[in-house]
Amino acid sequence: ACREWWRNLVKAAAEAVDAQHLNSPEQPGLSKSGLKRALPVPLSAPQIYEALVSALSKHGFQQKGIFIARVDHQPYLAERVRPAADRILAALAVSPFDPPSRKTVAADLETREALQSLVDAGKVIHLDEKAVISAEAFERAKSVVVGLLSNRPTATVSEIRSALGSSRRIVVPLLERLDREGFTERQGDRRALRR
Repeated sequence: ACREWWRNLVKAAAEAVDAQHLNSPEQPGLSKSGLKRALPVPLSAPQIYEALVSALSKHGFQQKGIFIARVDHQPYLAERVRPAADRILAALAVSPFDPPSRKTVAADLETREALQSLVDAGKVIHLDEKAVISAEAFERAKSVVVGLLSNRPTATVSEIRSALGSSRRIVVPLLERLDREGFTERQGDRRALRR
């Protein structure tokens, strides 16, 4: 009976991950907490969860960070959000380092859902409540900032802003994100490369 119970638990977990891939294909997988919620029994001991993940890994699943996913799952945008997602990417591409505000590109429910899908799929970077930037522009901006700071000890926000041809609205949250990611560090009102 115990073996039967375990088989059913592994099957329920696999079905929960597959359902997540089907309903939210832009997500990397099902989170640990999502998986626990989807199971018919509460997983009290961490060992049971570890054993479950290990059992799933024998059936074509893997753990990616906090997510469990099919080994071959590549996040992609669901058909229903694709037209709105394309409009958002086009809007962000017009002036990559100074894109329109988040509110402008995602004004209604449909475009907000598409924007969230783009963020989940790693195609758009959420800088703060007001600002988003395409992942491509973010990587280019990061190179510009790193390039600028490799030639001098520090730079002010306005020096970085003019190097990017951007605005404070984008540059300030961009630098805060680069600080968090460990590329730059704030020194008063200046930034330096983190050594």
